[in-house]
Amino acid sequence: MPLLIQYSSTGLKLGIMNKSFRSIGIYSSKKNKRIKLICAQVQEILVNLGKKVYISNDVNLLNPKQKTYSDKTLISKADLLISIGGDGTLLSAARKFGVKEIPILGINLGNLGFLTDIPPEDLTTLLREVLEGKYSEDQRIFLTSKINNKFFSIALN
Repeated sequence: MPLLIQYSSTGLKLGIMNKSFRSIGIYSSKKNKRIKLICAQVQEILVNLGKKVYISNDVNLLNPKQKTYSDKTLISKADLLISIGGDGTLLSAARKFGVKEIPILGINLGNLGFLTDIPPEDLTTLLREVLEGKYSEDQRIFLTSKINNKFFSIALN
């Protein structure tokens, strides 16, 4: 069963993930042809299933004329974020979007895949499962640090 990760700065609230995702953001911090191809595949699947898709400005697309969106737009519109890359890309997505508690689904193009558990060859089947509400939840918290009562840094648990 696919794994969705949700970060929170206010503590864990089990079972709060939205079972019906309508607006989905796509993010990657890497730029290569494989990412472009997977992004196009993900977008096609989502559009065919009637989902609204917001692709991050950070994603390098096959069609350079295609509209992309700012992080601010993804934060305000997406109720699920798909991270394409490895665990590092998912952690980057968590730092950018997790503060708004948007669940993140990782497509594994990396080497380890501890956090990004969907391999590209199973993408269509497992993405459909997630959209049907068939997934496991992993909720994690942000740890913040302060020095002299001023925000210093965050860490992901």
